[in-house]
Amino acid sequence: MLQPKVVITVMKVLEKEVLEAIRLSGIDSVAYTKAIAFPAHGKTNADKCVNELVAVLEELLEIGVLGD
Repeated sequence: MLQPKVVITVMKVLEKEVLEAIRLSGIDSVAYTKAIAFPAHGKTNADKCVNELVAVLEELLEIGVLGD
């Protein structure tokens, strides 16, 4: 069985459902969740998605979740 430490939802409107799915799955390994913008409808949204993802990855490196 998979034991993810991190779940990144790429569409903020789905965050509630993703968190509920994690809860219902019984997976207890998830230490970090974050929802970021979906890169639809043009460059502005794509740039926002990339910037948010970079920020999440930097945070995960900083707190030591990535890099194991």
